[in-house]
Amino acid sequence: EKMCDDGNCAHKMVFETDIVVGEHGKNESVTGYFHVTSWHKFYQDAAGLYPSWYDPNYPAVPSPSEGASAWTKNLPYKGASVRGAFGWFAAKVGPNSHYQWTHGTIGWGSNKQEFIEATRGWLANLFLDPRSHGCTRTDNESIAYIRHLIDVGTPLIKVYAKEAFADPYLRNYSEQKGEWDYIMTKNGVRVDGQKPDREEVLSAGTPRSQWLEEGTYRVDRYPTAKPFLKGSMGAKSSENGNVYALDHKDMRGVLLIDEGRLVGYKKPVKVGRGGYSNQLLPAFAVAPLNTNFTMPKCPPSYNNDSEYNFLPGRESDRCSEEKPL
Repeated sequence: EKMCDDGNCAHKMVFETDIVVGEHGKNESVTGYFHVTSWHKFYQDAAGLYPSWYDPNYPAVPSPSEGASAWTKNLPYKGASVRGAFGWFAAKVGPNSHYQWTHGTIGWGSNKQEFIEATRGWLANLFLDPRSHGCTRTDNESIAYIRHLIDVGTPLIKVYAKEAFADPYLRNYSEQKGEWDYIMTKNGVRVDGQKPDREEVLSAGTPRSQWLEEGTYRVDRYPTAKPFLKGSMGAKSSENGNVYALDHKDMRGVLLIDEGRLVGYKKPVKVGRGGYSNQLLPAFAVAPLNTNFTMPKCPPSYNNDSEYNFLPGRESDRCSEEKPL
């Protein structure tokens, strides 16, 4: 939540969630300063490879108990690839988006983040349309909550930065999760349809025959800074913020995860850029260079984790301690 129009005050983190970005080396996500240009409920790509999550004229939506592969079966027409790949909502952004939207995924709200974990590599490999590569994907409860919070015209900023704390004790935050009640309805297919806030749906008098799912989203409002480790090991399990395996020397500045501001940030040369060509960041996202911060602790070795296989003697350069500029 923006608290001022310049970078001289701390903003408020409203919530955080896991996302999946474009695949390393092939379809990497671009960074930049954008605005949301349109919202689409049950979005479907123009080529029809990824049919809408819901359409009254399509076969029934796979049940919450069915696995990821069910979303590739019983498709509404020949040539379709994955049902509901863009989830409940998709936000298009601009300018210079590279056709990289922010959207949900397969599965129901009750599946929580099950399909985000299960489809990190699987779903990416099923995306055949290059226009969809590099999108930012999250679970359907999270994208529904984002839709509840923001409208067309909201700034969207994507950075590739080391994460840090302005206040390592997080005194302005509580570890207790919030709750948001929702009702996902059928109203509005491939348009900016009815939003899912429960109170709004009930106030509109929407009949139960138009309800698809009701539930409660547990909102994580406690900032978590991920260490920036050498290489990309641990990125898929959200233990490493270095998704694209950049070197420490490629990085400049930090993101204050608890304040929504960046200190001394420069876009890594090896990461693509979209958005406004004449403005890297809006003024409200840039903190003064003398802003103090604390890096997250460098974790111990993960030799017992199959995703990690560090050799003895190679631990010392995994983390790089940034210092206030």
